[in-house]
Amino acid sequence: MTQPAGRGSSATRRRILEAAHRLLSDPAAPVPSMQAIAEAADVSRQALYLHFRDRAGLLLATVDHIDDSGDLAEGVSFVRDAPDALAAMDRFVGLVAWTSPRIADVARTLDAARASDPDLEAAWQDRMAGRRRMCRELVGRLIDEGRLRPEWDPDAATDLLWEITSVRTWEDLVVDREWSPEAYMTAVQRVLRHGLTTV
Repeated sequence: MTQPAGRGSSATRRRILEAAHRLLSDPAAPVPSMQAIAEAADVSRQALYLHFRDRAGLLLATVDHIDDSGDLAEGVSFVRDAPDALAAMDRFVGLVAWTSPRIADVARTLDAARASDPDLEAAWQDRMAGRRRMCRELVGRLIDEGRLRPEWDPDAATDLLWEITSVRTWEDLVVDREWSPEAYMTAVQRVLRHGLTTV
């Protein structure tokens, strides 16, 4: 992950991240440039680059900022502290249901524009790699407890868990098909339990 430059005040950095979040949350607007973000945050471009070396770093930090605002780390700890792999997987689905509404607009913007923008592609791939590591960790727990169905290769099981719990799938079901969050969680938990595990 690209790191911020590490200088400048934390209050200014927060203002920049909140401005970037606002701009990225508008689905009708183009992906903001560094200049647009600087103007929205009421800082100079020089001040912007004191905090972030490039746009990829700023975009990644914006997604991290959204996560931090929603106490994602606490949610991840709740998943990892589950007493067994099945409970951890259920909790992970619940975490996805809780975080997806908060990041859906930004995720949609990054996904739509990344094919033609290397900075956005870098930000997207970093985000996806982190989420896939979490899915692989959960599959590892299933394996350790002898709960992964024998026909599943660990990588394929990780891919399936990663895809079914994606923001895109959440949006298809909850936003487009108007499922309730509870119906989404119940259905995805059921599919994963019956599809991946021996229980």
